[in-house]
Amino acid sequence: VSSASSSFSVVDYRKDIFIAWNAQIAFLIKKYFPDLNVEIWTIERKFSEEEEAEKNNIKIRIFPTNLALRHSMEISFSMIKSLLIEQERARNNNEKLIIHLHEHHTWQSYLILFFLDKKICRIISQHHGARSPIQNLRRYKKLYMFLPLIMLMQFLEKMLFKKIDVIYGL
Repeated sequence: VSSASSSFSVVDYRKDIFIAWNAQIAFLIKKYFPDLNVEIWTIERKFSEEEEAEKNNIKIRIFPTNLALRHSMEISFSMIKSLLIEQERARNNNEKLIIHLHEHHTWQSYLILFFLDKKICRIISQHHGARSPIQNLRRYKKLYMFLPLIMLMQFLEKMLFKKIDVIYGL
């Protein structure tokens, strides 16, 4: 799951989706574990409806962004809804899901972690060097006017990160 639109920095998003980090990881997983069902889920601010593509027997689902203040401060409610549907399907079929979060200091990741059930989902989070809310406050002094919100976000992040089974960084 990628929780930030690539179109903030990429010209041709439909081409880039197949060379992005999350796609490369998915292709390697499929290469070494061909029997696993692997999907790439991402959000995109330039899309108004969900789109799907397929490459190397991997489905790619692109969800529209509903809220985007800036890169990595984005939310896709349709992705959250689809994730809940997938989680319920897994529960009904007595299956486990492995969710790989491609970055974890994002609003979308916070929502995903909030709604996921640890009994059904194992969560791997890949850290790219983004900052926590408190670290952002230290770097950008003008954020002090949002101190109550930042403190709430820091508290939520600390609570939600307890759901992550594995964290690794680049």
